[in-house]
Amino acid sequence: MQDGTCGLPDPDTEYDAKRQGQGGPTIAITVYSTPTCRYCIAVKRYLKERSVRFRDLDVSRDAGAAAEMKRKSGQTGVPVIDVNGRVIVGFDKGRLNSALGIKG
Repeated sequence: MQDGTCGLPDPDTEYDAKRQGQGGPTIAITVYSTPTCRYCIAVKRYLKERSVRFRDLDVSRDAGAAAEMKRKSGQTGVPVIDVNGRVIVGFDKGRLNSALGIKG
């Protein structure tokens, strides 16, 4: 898909998050994803490359996480990123950087 999302068809990994270089408050980031979604893989790589910690929920294996994602976003496609309650559907670098306080 061209919009940065993959339809629903890595093991779940849990991280914490902090604003990088700002010493700011802890940020809760959850990435709802599937192992085969190229945009999911890209968003997780993007966050890891910037040392941003996050919780990864595989909605293809976890029905509860899939239901939570749909309730938060109204979507069944992935990725869905929740940054302190700000929901971003798809891999949108501009919106993600804004939510994280990253310039550029």
